Amino acid sequence: MNRKLLICLLMLTLLSGCWDIKDMQIVNYAVSVGLDYKDGKYLIYAQMIEFTSIARQESGKQSNPPQQWVGKGEGETINQAINDLLDTAQQRTYWSHATNIIMTKRLLEQGVDHIEDTLFRFREMRYTPWIYGTEEEIEDVYTTPGFFNLPSLATILNEPIELYKQKSYIAPMQYFRFVSLLREPDQTILLPSISINKEQWHKNNKVDKKLEMNGVYALQNYELKGFFDKNRLAGLRWLESRTERTPLVIRKEGKSQAVLSMNKPEIDIKPHVDKQGPVYSIHVKITGDIIELTRAMPESKLVEEAQRHIRGEIMTTYRNGLEKKADLFSLQHVLYRKHYGRWRKLQADRPFQLKEDSIQAIEVEVKLKHSGMLRDSIRTQPAVK
Repeated sequence: MNRKLLICLLMLTLLSGCWDIKDMQIVNYAVSVGLDYKDGKYLIYAQMIEFTSIARQESGKQSNPPQQWVGKGEGETINQAINDLLDTAQQRTYWSHATNIIMTKRLLEQGVDHIEDTLFRFREMRYTPWIYGTEEEIEDVYTTPGFFNLPSLATILNEPIELYKQKSYIAPMQYFRFVSLLREPDQTILLPSISINKEQWHKNNKVDKKLEMNGVYALQNYELKGFFDKNRLAGLRWLESRTERTPLVIRKEGKSQAVLSMNKPEIDIKPHVDKQGPVYSIHVKITGDIIELTRAMPESKLVEEAQRHIRGEIMTTYRNGLEKKADLFSLQHVLYRKHYGRWRKLQADRPFQLKEDSIQAIEVEVKLKHSGMLRDSIRTQPAVK
């Protein structure tokens, strides 16, 4: 018995302890990473917030604005900029807790191939952060508060998905999706743009600036095609399978006739190649509810108008992309997927293949599930071509 006890005691001495443990309060945790390019140098920003502003309070809200710190480093490369920032970090900095990445328009104009390569090699950076482009100064984005003195973790930078479920317009993007799409031939990445709205909200009769998604940066084959304001992107939501709930306003002569809430479109894009080049047929099937009706209208007429509006928004958005030679619907990537041989042959002759008449047909099928106080039975209107 004593012999067994002695052996157990000796084995306990071989167990390792927490010799490398570090207290949370003596470690820097970057919650956001910003990338910029100015005067021939790369700039990197790191945002850190105070732990007490994250911890749960009994009231659920903070009485004072959260404390946050923003650091900036610069260098000839992104890695050199990171090392420059670490010179004044005071203690070890962890980057794996970053929840978002912001890239300025100046940086995107330099090309994103080297950016993706550097972040991919940086082992502490995860693939889950939300990623944005911006034309604002990164320090201004970081200092734009949320509501009720909550930290920046409670803003659209870090929690965009719940707002998107409530109103689907510009789809948020995570870093892993950005990287995977970036490497796909002829796939257009629609990188959400973050901006500062200084008009919509007020606090105690004073302007209270807030963040918003104001458009997208279109990137294709590692090249920036341009910026598109959200007002020119109404058709994107109808060809986005992640659309959860989005409003459709039916107008006549500039006046609102009805408001519909449309949900979860089913999309089918079929490419064809004829003597004139590739053409595409688009079919959209979507359901919706009647939210507001300001003018009496038969159910069948309302469905018909909804189909026409959706078709018109798709075509308008497509033409807006053509102005900058941007394939906003990634039609050429569909051709690459379904007819690789023909896509490859066309690439050698004419890399950008889209024209005004490349969309041959758009079929939209709308079904209204809930009509509120309308007495007419719900009927599905034949597709508009």
